[in-house]
Amino acid sequence: MPLRLAEILKDSAPAIVSDWAEALKGLYGTGFAERSMTELERSCKECLDGYIDVFQTGSHRRLRQFIDRTARLRSSLGFKLTEVQKSLLLFRDVSRRALEGRFGEDHRAMLEARDDIDRCLDVTIFDVSEVYQEVANAKINSYVQKIELINEQLEDLSLRDPLTGAQNHRYFQEDLGNEIVRATRYATPVSLLMLDVDWFKRVNDEHGHPFGDEVLRELVQIIRENLREVDTVARYGGEEIALILPETPKEGAHKVAEKVRRQIENHVFLNGGGASAKVTVSIGVATCPTDHSEKGGLVEAADKALYQAKAQGRNQVVAYSPPE
Repeated sequence: MPLRLAEILKDSAPAIVSDWAEALKGLYGTGFAERSMTELERSCKECLDGYIDVFQTGSHRRLRQFIDRTARLRSSLGFKLTEVQKSLLLFRDVSRRALEGRFGEDHRAMLEARDDIDRCLDVTIFDVSEVYQEVANAKINSYVQKIELINEQLEDLSLRDPLTGAQNHRYFQEDLGNEIVRATRYATPVSLLMLDVDWFKRVNDEHGHPFGDEVLRELVQIIRENLREVDTVARYGGEEIALILPETPKEGAHKVAEKVRRQIENHVFLNGGGASAKVTVSIGVATCPTDHSEKGGLVEAADKALYQAKAQGRNQVVAYSPPE
């Protein structure tokens, strides 16, 4: 029966394709109504060839390749799943008309042919549903990934200073606490540098706040260029910058601080109008666990060293020394 059915469909192909395409064109309110007859006829013929191949060979491979490609295309063009399923069901109607009179009085053969078409349609409609589900899952996964990326970006923004791009105070507090815990666990030092721009108010007063902002941005960039990737640069507040140096003893931290101080001292800050300025910084250094083993105590020690650097004339590095 399948071979005979294939021959009937092949003989009736022009009429089936024409009737099927016209029926699709008449589906007002769907994407099919907007397609040209040439396009619809081409699609119907390719699908019909797939059905004929099923009945000739018993293999759905060719039909499934067409369904997979076409269903993905229809989905990308905004066709609803129900529209695509309805377009396939129209094949049942036009194919049944093609079967009329081809079996004479053999009603049983006619019913078997119809059943063969219905079973093939069931498989096709299921395949279309599978493709649409796969496409939907891919879209959902894509949306989830985009949302996750946006959330990561928002999280990063929430932990950065919008002016300088350095980490903000919140990040500094969390990171310093984590580094102290890690240093305590593995018996390694972690150093904290508190840096403050000397006479920064003069920069703002003489050149304006926009130029002062640019000074802070460039200053953070200079600091980053002199640190490792594992080190943290955070805007502690105002013109005060905090640097966290994991696995760095006080002597090494002092050398880093002095290098940063010299780089900033020798840098010329320019504004857009051609004016220039030079600034200096004072830096206090404290190390865990030698100076303090807790976050608050370490910050206080680094601040005291910074204040001492200011009191001693600015533009220098002072390492914390506990009072005798």
